[in-house]
Amino acid sequence: MSWFSKLFKKTPPITGPSQSPRSLDGTQQVKNPPKMPLSFERTDTDMRHILPPELWDDPKLGAFLRSLGKHPEDASNLVKTKSQIKKEIDARIAADKDALEKTLRQKNEELQASYGRQHQLKPFFLIGDKCWNGEFADFLMDRLELTPYGQWNVAYLATTMETAELCNIPPHPHDRILHWEDECAKFIKDQYTQLKALHDSKPYPNMEQIHEFRAAQELTKKKIMAVPNIVREGLIRHFEKFRQKSRGEAQ
Repeated sequence: MSWFSKLFKKTPPITGPSQSPRSLDGTQQVKNPPKMPLSFERTDTDMRHILPPELWDDPKLGAFLRSLGKHPEDASNLVKTKSQIKKEIDARIAADKDALEKTLRQKNEELQASYGRQHQLKPFFLIGDKCWNGEFADFLMDRLELTPYGQWNVAYLATTMETAELCNIPPHPHDRILHWEDECAKFIKDQYTQLKALHDSKPYPNMEQIHEFRAAQELTKKKIMAVPNIVREGLIRHFEKFRQKSRGEAQ
């Protein structure tokens, strides 16, 4: 077991901010409203529109939608196929991966210019593989439009202990930290469950409820994007403890 695994052996459960998604109770329903055409999980469907074009024929609701500049054939109102969704996910991954490689190259050039070419940094993904390739991968990459390569999820760590000590940068574990991935997965599952329950509680949403659900979804995204900060701070804190212990043993 590496020094990193030993330090992270006892990790407290992740807790998010106390704020929770707002309830959608108490709003007026549209007469004879359509069901929300998409389930919480994306599925192929014969339906082309999120909001049916018939809503624009309603005198009040149609006028309201037009006042917002909305049209039945707007791209934002068209149901995407699985192939379209996959292309969008692949495009986000490619863009974030390119940005990561550019940042890594720049950081290594700066590091080596100051300390020598033997020193190098390596990316560590703070929310790990289990979350991105597991049960909630679609939730993260489709609904929340996140990717593992986003700068918010990356720490650039020293590849050797020598580099770590010299540059005061935590060393890379060179392995997955499975118990930490488990804690992240539990937190993401909890956020998924809460947001899905909110979604499913209103099968006949009006416009206000749709906007409120989107606000709750954005809040969920922010909570999940805050998780890597906990890991990043833990890396720094535990590395410092390790250094202090090493100095004490050396004396």
